[in-house]
Amino acid sequence: MNFFWGIPDGGRRIVFRSLHQISSPSFAGGFNVKDLTAWNYSLLCKWIWQLYLPCASKWKSWVMNHVLKQDDFWLVKAKDHFSFSMIGILATRDHLISLAGSSQAAKLLIQSWTMNSKFSIQSSYGYFRNASAVGSWTVGLGHSSIIHSHKIIYSLAAQHHLATIDNLQRRGIPYANRCVLCLAHEENHTHLFFTCSLSSEIWQQLLTWMGISRTSSFLHEEL
Repeated sequence: MNFFWGIPDGGRRIVFRSLHQISSPSFAGGFNVKDLTAWNYSLLCKWIWQLYLPCASKWKSWVMNHVLKQDDFWLVKAKDHFSFSMIGILATRDHLISLAGSSQAAKLLIQSWTMNSKFSIQSSYGYFRNASAVGSWTVGLGHSSIIHSHKIIYSLAAQHHLATIDNLQRRGIPYANRCVLCLAHEENHTHLFFTCSLSSEIWQQLLTWMGISRTSSFLHEEL
């Protein structure tokens, strides 16, 4: 929280990314910070899996005989004397049914998360997090050779979420919009990194040094 939204004197900096975006996986343009709500649902689903599938455990036997008392798990309502954990399991069941559309669809999902007779928490977590790819620029972001701070800047730039002057103006900060490098044009992501005369010269010298015979393009084309 301090890194993304805080400043040293205890105030708040301008927010460019929401918690949902930050906790999305790399392929969805996020930083793969664990979504604790989705993670909690996936962990509780493992208990549903133990109750629903025909597996033998003392916990399942006790719950079925002394808590549910042979009631249908998919229909029973939470009661005052139920434990906090049991109420959480039933709330997760209801949430899963709501997302899947029916109890039958929820059962099929639980079955699909079973691999080699074991429950896959990661598969369940992926379902609850419900992230989709945002563009081809995310390919390779998960590679271990990329420094994490570089991944963050890369992702922010690709989605135009850096604190460029045009973004600051949109948030009500009255800066005069002039590129800090050339002082001749308005500053935005594409200009700052590619079309500014200084940026363009740096790109051209780098490409020449690497033996690449072409000019630099725009931000998303390069990504």
